Amino acid sequence: ASEAIRLPDTGEKMRWLEREQENLRATLEWAHEYQEGEFGLTLAISLAEYWVARGHVIEGKYQVSQFLAQVTDAPLLQAQGELSLALLTRAQGQYGEAEAAARAALAHTSGIEQPLLEARLYILLATIEFTREAYTEAKHSLEVALERARVSNDTECQARALQNLGNIAMEEYAWEEAQSYFEEAHHMVRSSLGSSATAGILNNLGLIARYRGQYALALTLLDESLQLHVKIGEVPGIAIAQLNQATILRLLGRLTEACLLLKEALLHAQESRELRARAWCWKEWGHLFQTEGNASAATLLLSASEAERLRLGINFRPADPAALNDACALLQQELGDSEFQSLWQQGQYLTQAQLDEMLI
Repeated sequence: ASEAIRLPDTGEKMRWLEREQENLRATLEWAHEYQEGEFGLTLAISLAEYWVARGHVIEGKYQVSQFLAQVTDAPLLQAQGELSLALLTRAQGQYGEAEAAARAALAHTSGIEQPLLEARLYILLATIEFTREAYTEAKHSLEVALERARVSNDTECQARALQNLGNIAMEEYAWEEAQSYFEEAHHMVRSSLGSSATAGILNNLGLIARYRGQYALALTLLDESLQLHVKIGEVPGIAIAQLNQATILRLLGRLTEACLLLKEALLHAQESRELRARAWCWKEWGHLFQTEGNASAATLLLSASEAERLRLGINFRPADPAALNDACALLQQELGDSEFQSLWQQGQYLTQAQLDEMLI
């Protein structure tokens, strides 16, 4: 896998790992059998981003945690292992556990100079603080991350820190500030045409254009983001870009196109086990059903989405122009209090299989 790590952040890297998947699994099994903890952990760390991108987070978390338990007195390797564990755990939507792993990694870096590793850890912590709306803490983590990334002279890590600062500005509806962060980040990484960072920044620039009502520009930027995610083979990113495109198509009244794209987004979210994107897809389906005049289905989907949002401890902001409270008020008015409450209660307990039957 060290060969793949030296490849650029493009689809070439993912395709290499895909081809070698069974050989790599056999190598990991060998390392387990012969108690080669440090070798096994090094290999598992190199595979962590692939596992996240392909949705193999359960397998990845198992491998990293098993080898971590075997390694002692290797603080740098342990810190890298805890970072990988945090990334995999966050992908499962287990934010408390992910934060604990990230802080364990920081503890391992105490006394060793690893500015790039520290920058990556503080960015990860910021994304977790962001999900629980601790924006002051998240900003502080990102300021530390930006300083450490500059020390290490890593432009992509600097860009990710700026991108996340832009995310916070967007949460606060500070569109000009957010766009400034995103454009600075994009300027840093735009030569890396296949990079995940570039794709994420283009997605967020698309979101700003959407919230400013510039729908044509938003669709163009989101399509650029989507094509990069496809090139890289980053399935969660594909789901997010398609979801955002579907929302704009709904707002434009292009409901058939929105429906088709939303189905693809949901399938990609489920393939990659991206739980936040899956819940957001359910929410967007609710808004789409409401636009189509199907108030019952809209209520069920919005309820299921809200139940999953609360379970995961996440938010869906910046708020959709069709805000949840406004949508529910209209649905309650159309259905009547009793019918609305009954459907909302049913939606809280819908299983994934039932939702798939409704939507796919």
